[in-house]
Amino acid sequence: LRYFFKPQETEFHKRPELGLSEFHAPKSYQIDRGKLENDLRQFNIEAGIDLKEDCSVQDIELAEGLQQQHKIIYTQGSGANKKTHCIKSRWVVDAMGRRRYIQKKLGLAKPNHDNHSAVWFRVKGRFDVSDFVPASQEKWHHRVPNNNRFYSTNHLCGEGYWVWLIPLSTGYTSIGIVARQDIHPLKNYHNYELALQWLQENEPVVAAHLEGKSPEDFRKMPKYSYSSKQVFSFNRWACVGEAGTFPDPFYSPGSDNIGLGNSLTTQMIDLDFKGQLTPEKVEDANHFYLTYNDGLTFNIHNSYNCMGNGIVMSTKMIWDTLAGWTFGCLMMFNSIFLDPELKTKVQQINAEFFPLSYRMQQLFRDWANQSLHRVNFEFIDYLAIPFVNELRTRNLQSNQTEAEIMEAYRASLKLFEEFAQVIFQIALEDTKPELLPKINEHPWLNSWAISLDASKWEADGLFSPKNEPQNLDIIKQQYLEAISR
Repeated sequence: LRYFFKPQETEFHKRPELGLSEFHAPKSYQIDRGKLENDLRQFNIEAGIDLKEDCSVQDIELAEGLQQQHKIIYTQGSGANKKTHCIKSRWVVDAMGRRRYIQKKLGLAKPNHDNHSAVWFRVKGRFDVSDFVPASQEKWHHRVPNNNRFYSTNHLCGEGYWVWLIPLSTGYTSIGIVARQDIHPLKNYHNYELALQWLQENEPVVAAHLEGKSPEDFRKMPKYSYSSKQVFSFNRWACVGEAGTFPDPFYSPGSDNIGLGNSLTTQMIDLDFKGQLTPEKVEDANHFYLTYNDGLTFNIHNSYNCMGNGIVMSTKMIWDTLAGWTFGCLMMFNSIFLDPELKTKVQQINAEFFPLSYRMQQLFRDWANQSLHRVNFEFIDYLAIPFVNELRTRNLQSNQTEAEIMEAYRASLKLFEEFAQVIFQIALEDTKPELLPKINEHPWLNSWAISLDASKWEADGLFSPKNEPQNLDIIKQQYLEAISR
């Protein structure tokens, strides 16, 4: 993921940039959905799955009793050859995407926030951000060698919006606009002609490079984000992927939700066939999945308050990424979310992080609103920051022992506590530098009481830390060097 933020200057090479100079293992890739789904189809056939194609689900009659079977009524074929069929099954999994059949049938839909909408289209050929900058700007080109920016998911961020530029293996480039409706109403870019006008106003360099190109298609998705009151049932049904929830595309979290939802569903089906599935286990799976999804949505939607300020959004993005590597990756790489006993132990540590995270999300919001633009940067290679790379290396490991996992969580929580205080100092420097001397009198603070509202510091216990003082010099030095301070 790579981000370009909008400064006062219009020249693209002067935009603050957050991204990698070189890609690191384990590497990530854009998924070609067509190739992936063709392969999945073949895997299913080779595994002996009875795959019904050219079908349309008409109804799902959910069984009531534990010994009863669900009924799926569907049509197959078209025209005069269309026939209606019925399948009975012990389990039914809704993976029909945004159709959300079971969710709508049972009235489980839960809006997240209807203030965000998106449009996107494809253009033929290479659409490379490196072409936005003249070759004479050698410093800009050399800091990310081999034109590697092209292979990133590039985000062009401004006040209340971001534009994506994603290369596709088919030889096309996907371009999308995602925005808060109170700042950028969908009516201003809901077709290609209007979208081009919107880009001319907000991202003129993109509009200029679209001259002479015609879109292959155009899609729009108003109010795209949603959640659910329930995605798994002891009555033996599940909703996975976008049939259950859709948080927000900004951090590309869709594959995370697929991994978590499909794994939990598979485990519950396995437990059911063994006679070991209980209502408590299903409820625990629902709580874990929906809490994770809704917390992620809250954090991402908070980003739209910060997108117009490069230093705030970059710092928030690094904080959120560290949190993702700690909670999402450790959970998935070691299947912790499928181990109830280990998950309970982990959640005792995580319970300390979430109130801290809530404080920090409020800090980022207030910082963006009160910024005096005293703190700026040109380029942050976030994996060149030692403490960021160390946490990533530690947490993106499979097959760790329970002792190693617990130590990884404790080490991460310690880092978050220290990083929060460094961020707080930088935010004060940018917003209320006159208050820095008061903070400097207390080199170790209560991170869970951080805020930019100085009137609440005493009452919230900012100067009454929960534990023994730590030395912030190393993390502070590493982060200030990263932003070239």
